[in-house]
Amino acid sequence: MGLIVAFSLLGLVLIIAEIILIPGIFITGLLGLGCTVGACYYAFETFGENTGWIVTIANIVLCSVTLILAMRSKTWKKISLNTTLDSPVKTNTVCAEDLQIGEQGTSISRLNPMGKARFQNEIYEVTAQEGWVDAQETIEIIRIEDHHIWVKKIS
Repeated sequence: MGLIVAFSLLGLVLIIAEIILIPGIFITGLLGLGCTVGACYYAFETFGENTGWIVTIANIVLCSVTLILAMRSKTWKKISLNTTLDSPVKTNTVCAEDLQIGEQGTSISRLNPMGKARFQNEIYEVTAQEGWVDAQETIEIIRIEDHHIWVKKIS
């Protein structure tokens, strides 16, 4: 009888894992269903028809209750993330008067092809036009479009 209970509980746990933890995989749900059906089959074969029907009905009721509880919105609210982000986002706006084409600066990080560079004591995200540029290299602005800075390495 312990094996029937173990298979029934294992099946239930795998079905819950399929619904809540790893949805869409289907293997876990299939294994859970297999354990549940295996417990019912074992009950019919080992203990007879009456016990088999009791185990089958118990498994159907347990799976139904689990499915109903899992589909309630309150269940999902308890396990979902409810925090909000209130901090402002620092935007890197590049205005025509801030930077000019031909202006020189220094790469702070490796530009492969994107990275950080310093122009006029401000840090900007830039894109290297060709290849990559190592850190602490002198670079020059060759194009500014839609708040995006394109640079090249000065040899």
